[in-house]
Amino acid sequence: MPNASKPNKPGRAAVPPRHLDLKLQDASEHSLHQSWLPTEFCQLSRGDYVGSFQELDTGRQRVVRESQSQLVHKQGLMSHGHCTISFHRQTAPLARFCEYQIPANGLMFYLPAGSEFDVQVPAGFEIMYVRFDQQQLLEAQQAFGTPNLTANPDRIGVFKSPGQKRLDAFLNALFDVIPAALARKYAPDADQISQIVTDSVLLALDQADPLPIEHSIDFRARHRARHMVRHSREFLEDSLKRGHCPSMVEICKHLGISQRSLQYGFRDLMGMTPVAYLRTLRLNRVRADLRQPDSNLTVTEAATRWSFFHLSKFAQDYRQMFGETPSETLALANR
Repeated sequence: MPNASKPNKPGRAAVPPRHLDLKLQDASEHSLHQSWLPTEFCQLSRGDYVGSFQELDTGRQRVVRESQSQLVHKQGLMSHGHCTISFHRQTAPLARFCEYQIPANGLMFYLPAGSEFDVQVPAGFEIMYVRFDQQQLLEAQQAFGTPNLTANPDRIGVFKSPGQKRLDAFLNALFDVIPAALARKYAPDADQISQIVTDSVLLALDQADPLPIEHSIDFRARHRARHMVRHSREFLEDSLKRGHCPSMVEICKHLGISQRSLQYGFRDLMGMTPVAYLRTLRLNRVRADLRQPDSNLTVTEAATRWSFFHLSKFAQDYRQMFGETPSETLALANR
């Protein structure tokens, strides 16, 4: 591990970091445990969901390692005053961070405060990220003498760094060493851990090269497709609030694009057709409603709220997607 940049203050009692280690049974549970990062998780592939969420909270940063057994789509907004440095620990054809595909040799991403993010995570993937106070990280980097973030602190940054593997190994080791130490009643100091984490991230960024690929044809196509998907979702949700499930013709007319462009955009970005994606989104919304405890909601009410009127077909599709019937979901929520 790198050395901490500052010693402990004399006479100050050591405060250990907080550690969270959870096994999850639904994609939405990830967002429930990250109130500091407003995120919506949507399960896209079929089958039982098994997720893992681990977090180390030093008081100054939150280090997160998470994984899931199904393909998921994550969307949200980075909280005010904070930023993250993140990377995927594997690669696969559908792995994507906003407009950026994840290559085999990996990338690091800087997500500044107030930025929208749109991430597609394949089954079996692990993501590692560290949330910082943005101003503190930028000040530390200026002191470190690394210009990568301070050149464009309000824009998403994408970096390729030979130091990523070392950073990955270090952060991964933290999730082994700290819980074991806490179990032995040994309290590693949170401030010391915080300083070491900051130094490790800055060392990786110091070796990094920014990737100026925003002007490539593939990037521009994914950028257009990302906005197309977002506006399609928004139109669908606004229409459903009025009790109407829009057709593909209505979505194309609203977006001012052809059906072929809509098909290509969804396939390029999401790996599925717009009909399949929007239906999957609606199934996820039904599931979210059914998982609310003590809501007095029936399966029929939840299904029709999201424009599923062929109830036997809905129940079949729901079970294929989530590995349980809607009634089982509702019963578990009210147990």
